[in-house]
Amino acid sequence: MERSALPARGQRLDRSLPVLDDNGQAWLVHAFAHSRSGIKHKLQLFAMAPDASELLGEGQIIYDGCCDLPTLEGPKVYQRAGWYYIFAPAGGVENGWQTVLRARQMTGPWEAKNVLFQGNTSINGPHQAAGGG
Repeated sequence: MERSALPARGQRLDRSLPVLDDNGQAWLVHAFAHSRSGIKHKLQLFAMAPDASELLGEGQIIYDGCCDLPTLEGPKVYQRAGWYYIFAPAGGVENGWQTVLRARQMTGPWEAKNVLFQGNTSINGPHQAAGGG
């Protein structure tokens, strides 16, 4: 698993929300704001204090979509029936899709499945509201 430096406040995070899992562990998963980081296809995980007041330790890159998910943004994390899920818009606004990643542990390994595409709708980026909005 690739290690990463703590993101500078306000410089690299792309819309993230903390999640408290069934074991009482708080986590933060974020994408990178490409305009400020030069990265657009990775997700980074941080353990957090239980009250979400601070990040603990060094972040870990838990998913690298360089080959299949050229842009990842606005990840949202859920836990259900022993699985962790990350919903994230991918591929950009105009031609993108909604991706769902799943794993048994927050650190992975993650399986990816594309679940919502633009299709024939005239709505610009319906996948953006499915998890990233």
